[in-house]
Amino acid sequence: MSFKQLRFGLIFGVLGLAGCVATDAPDPTVYRDQSVIIAATTRFDPVRFSGRWFVREWFPEQVKPTHFDFSKPDAVPSAQSGVIKMIDNNGTKCTLVVLWVNEEFTVAALGSIKGARGYIVTKQGRGQAGTLTAARDVLSFNGYDISKLKRPE
Repeated sequence: MSFKQLRFGLIFGVLGLAGCVATDAPDPTVYRDQSVIIAATTRFDPVRFSGRWFVREWFPEQVKPTHFDFSKPDAVPSAQSGVIKMIDNNGTKCTLVVLWVNEEFTVAALGSIKGARGYIVTKQGRGQAGTLTAARDVLSFNGYDISKLKRPE
């Protein structure tokens, strides 16, 4: 085999491999790296968690519920796992995981397993800067791109 044939074969081989490893563009509606394991909080208590929680920061940008009411029958968290199967304010069925809640049960980080939704919520409608930062850190730890979190203007 001549050098010219070898070079020609090598060029087409590399081009062929490049076509095989081309990847799809990331889904812009997913805000979480799904290769990261997601974990529910171990500090979960459905009685303390029930009630109205106000949305402070959220994914996705086109959907911003003002609050969640976890005392309604269609949104009661599971006592064992911190998984909430519910219908949101827009009538869409969704499953959220309570990723973290502070000791006082006033600030929480919620997210969907696939990463299409994520929320930082507070019981009184406001939270201390430190606990809001902790909630962002938990979202990040669970694979969320917190640079895409939306905040009230």
